[in-house]
Amino acid sequence: MARWYLGGVAAADGLLLPNGRRPALPEADRQQHPLVFADVDAATGWCDKERAALLEAAQLAFEHQAFDIAWRLPVFAGGPFRQCGWYAESLAMIDVGLAAARAVGESGAEASLLNGRSSLMTLAGRFEESAQDLTAALRIRREIGDRIGEVAVLSNLGSLLSHQGRWAESMTHQLQALAMSRALGRRSAEANSLNNLGTCANALGQDAEALDYLHAALEIHREEGDVDGEAVALLNLAEVHLHHGRPAESLPLLEQALPIARRVGDRYAQASILADLGRIKAADQAPTQARALFLEAHALWQELGHHDAALTVRAEIEALGTGGD
Repeated sequence: MARWYLGGVAAADGLLLPNGRRPALPEADRQQHPLVFADVDAATGWCDKERAALLEAAQLAFEHQAFDIAWRLPVFAGGPFRQCGWYAESLAMIDVGLAAARAVGESGAEASLLNGRSSLMTLAGRFEESAQDLTAALRIRREIGDRIGEVAVLSNLGSLLSHQGRWAESMTHQLQALAMSRALGRRSAEANSLNNLGTCANALGQDAEALDYLHAALEIHREEGDVDGEAVALLNLAEVHLHHGRPAESLPLLEQALPIARRVGDRYAQASILADLGRIKAADQAPTQARALFLEAHALWQELGHHDAALTVRAEIEALGTGGD
């Protein structure tokens, strides 16, 4: 049963995040029919319906010492679960996976799971725990000579620093990750680093550099078929224009990004896009449209547990008053 669930979540992960680096799957049970998803919606829907069962499958696999399945389940589920905002389930699965990876000495799997857990800790504002996970993951990657894995850790270290407002330090880590990803020929990792560098440059007031980084990221995401990356790059480009008082340039980028983010189930990106669209409509003196967008963003932020972002949007709703368009 656990092996069947692993096959299912691996198939979903392959559709949702096709450029992710994943371990090989154990040999399939010939008596089981593998799951095949028609599209991203079907994959996301299955993960949503089965997420409690996926966690239980990981726990049962661990209890029955099927450690190779117990650590692989959270590795393959990590991306889809984080993208859809199922943080609690993902964290619980990662804890099981870490115990399984350590039981069989799978250092690479341990580093991958620590890296995934660090992302959840960063999103939750638990920065010290995130740093501890990343320090441990980086040590393992360097010990086993996994330079591709090291790129992912450096990128996550940069993301942690950016969440702390330490933009210049974040940029240093992202530049390291960019140089390594290019040396290794990892185009998807290169695009992620460029995306992150664009955000850093924007925060540091480097308008032209931010746009250059983000246009380069967008081009690679499209070449690689990374649809979620494309949505994030479009959002980041839009936010550069918004930051520098160019809502007219921002609006079409957000309108491109929203249906893409919805299609791949990236709820974090959806909430950010909706909030930015609300701000543009509010500035255009269209309070009814702005309120509808803000309310949708607020609901998503609340569901994701990002209460500070939800409070910000709630204040923007209240600032609109009660007038109509």
